[in-house]
Amino acid sequence: MATRQQFCDAMIEVYDNHGVYIGTGNGERTEELKIGDIRKMEVNYGYDKDKTNTNIRRDLAYIGKCYEKGWNMESSRAGDCSGIPVYCLRKLGVISEKADYNCRTFMAASKTVKLDELQPGDLVFNKKSEPSHMGVYVGNGYVVESKGRDDGVVKRKVSEGSWVVGGRLDWFEDDIPILTRNLYYREGDLMKGEDVRQCQERLNLKGFNCGSADSAFGKKTRDAVIAFQRANGLDPDGVVGQLTWGKLWE
Repeated sequence: MATRQQFCDAMIEVYDNHGVYIGTGNGERTEELKIGDIRKMEVNYGYDKDKTNTNIRRDLAYIGKCYEKGWNMESSRAGDCSGIPVYCLRKLGVISEKADYNCRTFMAASKTVKLDELQPGDLVFNKKSEPSHMGVYVGNGYVVESKGRDDGVVKRKVSEGSWVVGGRLDWFEDDIPILTRNLYYREGDLMKGEDVRQCQERLNLKGFNCGSADSAFGKKTRDAVIAFQRANGLDPDGVVGQLTWGKLWE
């Protein structure tokens, strides 16, 4: 389990190593990318389907500028505005290697916060709903973002971006909430609450599908808990007590 500061440090590291913007990229090593790889990513992004290669040329032009400036590109990573955070979260073990998020799903997974209440590790979005761009607040008034094909990964002041709202994930070691009751399935009288929602989100994050995080401890949530317990050497009783809760947040 990683901390918020480690997430910020990972984002800053991508910036320091001259990260580049490529649509649907998730932190691939820039130095190892071939033109075919870049084209595939950009086509997946929804661009260049007419084979004009406009965005591919922009990608290659920016990478070329990096080399022209004499930058060491050995550690450079490639990704779009959501792909770079995904890469950092995967690297830290916060999400699985198969977990993927875009701007909208990152927003859905986070709690809305005002821009003047941002804490290091919070996300920032360019719209209050259906955002098309995002970055990560790294503290001291700065955001790291994969800005675009002509700019790569940049670090700039919050006021210099088009941000309108922030989002706070509760996926980090310093965000583990205290469990005040055991959670379990009760037929006809489902347990409900914020703790149930958090449990459901953690189950889904760990790859144990319990459906949408609707804050109600139904049968699907119980089955996911049992599967999680079995996979982690716990008593598969379907009850989320302190041991299961702790494992969910590892």
